[in-house]
Amino acid sequence: MEECLCDAAMRGDLELLLDIIARDKYILDRVVVGIFKGKNPLHVAISTGQTKFVQNLLEIKPNLANVLDAELGAALHVASAKGHLDIVKALVKVSPETCLAHDRDGNNPLHVAAMKGHVQVIKELLRTSSVEAQVKVDRGDTILHLCVKYYQFRCLELLLKVIPNPNFVNDADTSGNTILHLAVHENQLEIIEHVLGNTKIAVNAINKCGQTALDINSHLVPKNPTDKEDVQVKIREILLNAGAVGREKDTVKDELLEPSWQTKRRNTFMIVSSLIATMSYQVGVNPPGGVWLDDSAEHKVGKAILGYNYPDLYPIFMCFNTIGFLLSLTTIQLLIITLPERGWVFRGIQAVISWCTIMTTAFAYLFSVFAISPGDKYERGASRAIKITAVLWVAIMSLLFGIQARQMKIDFCNERRFRVFQGHHRWPESNPTSVRGNEPNV
Repeated sequence: MEECLCDAAMRGDLELLLDIIARDKYILDRVVVGIFKGKNPLHVAISTGQTKFVQNLLEIKPNLANVLDAELGAALHVASAKGHLDIVKALVKVSPETCLAHDRDGNNPLHVAAMKGHVQVIKELLRTSSVEAQVKVDRGDTILHLCVKYYQFRCLELLLKVIPNPNFVNDADTSGNTILHLAVHENQLEIIEHVLGNTKIAVNAINKCGQTALDINSHLVPKNPTDKEDVQVKIREILLNAGAVGREKDTVKDELLEPSWQTKRRNTFMIVSSLIATMSYQVGVNPPGGVWLDDSAEHKVGKAILGYNYPDLYPIFMCFNTIGFLLSLTTIQLLIITLPERGWVFRGIQAVISWCTIMTTAFAYLFSVFAISPGDKYERGASRAIKITAVLWVAIMSLLFGIQARQMKIDFCNERRFRVFQGHHRWPESNPTSVRGNEPNV
C-alpha cells in the first residue's frame, strides 16, 4: 500500500490517491506520526512538480506539511529547492511556521531558495515572515554569505533591499569574513560594486586571519597576466576608491599568526616542565614499592616501604625528587610571568634550571629502578647495569651542557663587544674612512 501511495504521488494520480485512502483511511495519519515505512508522498509529489496533487493532498491532510524528512527537511525545503512557486504558496498557507524549520545542514527554506537562486520563492517566503532571513546557519553563514558563495547576485540584491537591519551586511561568519571578503576572494565584481555602492558595509573589516578585503585581493593576484587578473585589478581599483586599506604584516596580532620560535620554545618548556612536575609528584606521594598496609613494631601503616629498606639512601632520593619537583614549578612560574625571551641572563638561568631538573628526575628514576629490582643473584647485575647507564648518561648530558654553555658564552661576548664598539666608536661625519691604507679610521 505504501508503494502504491508513493507511485501515485510520483505520477500525480489523484484518483489512485483517493482509492488508496478509501481502502486504508489511516495511511496518511501514519505518515504524520512517523510510522510510515515508505517515502513521504508529499515530498515525492513536490520533487516531481505535481502541483495539483500537492494541493489536493494538503486539503485532505494539512499536517503533512509539518512532517520532517531525515534527508530533505520539511516539504517547504523541497519546494524551495525546486523553485515550485505555487507549491510554496500552498505550503505556506497551511503551515507558515515551517518557514523557520531547519534541515540537517541548518538551512531554513529561505536559505535553500537563496542558494538555488529562486527569486520569486524568496519574495513569497519573505511576505510570510522576514525573521528567517536574519537567521544564521550552523556554519555561521548568513543568507548573504550563501548568496555570495553560490553566485546568486539577484537574490543578494533583493535581500539587501528587504532586510530591515542595515548592519546585517557587516555580519561575519565563523572565520570573521564579511560578504565583501568572500566576494573579493571569488572575484565577484558585480556583487562588490553593488555592495559598496548601495550599503554601509565596513570596507576595512578585518577577518580572523588579520586580513582586509584589499589584503585578500593582493594575495590573489596571479603571476601570469590573464583575464582573471584584469578582474582583480578592477576590484582593487574599486576597493581603493571606496577607501580600502591593507594591513602590513607587523600590524597583525601575534596570536593570529604562526607562533614565533620564542613562543614555540616557551610552549615546549611549559609542557616538559608540567610533565616532570607531574612525574615527581606521583613519585613523592606514591613511592616505588608502595606503602605498608599494616602496623607492626618495625613499621607503620601508610609509610613508604622504600624508606625502611633503604634508610640511608631514601632521604637522598626524596631530596632529589623534591628538588626536581620544585624546579619544575619554578620553571612554570617563570614562564607564566613572561620574562624576556632574549635576555642572556634569563636564558642562562632557564638553561641551568632545566639541566638541574632533568638530572634530579633522572636520579630519582635510577634509584627507583634500583630499589625495586630483584635481589640475590639479580641484584649485582642490575646494579652494575644501572650504574654504567647512569654514568654514560651523565657524561653525555654534561658534554651537551658544556657545549651549550660555551656557545652561550661566545654569543654573549660577541654581543657585548658589538655594544661596546657601538657605544664608544664614532665615525667622522665628513670622512668615514682614513686615507691611510684605505682602512676604517678606528
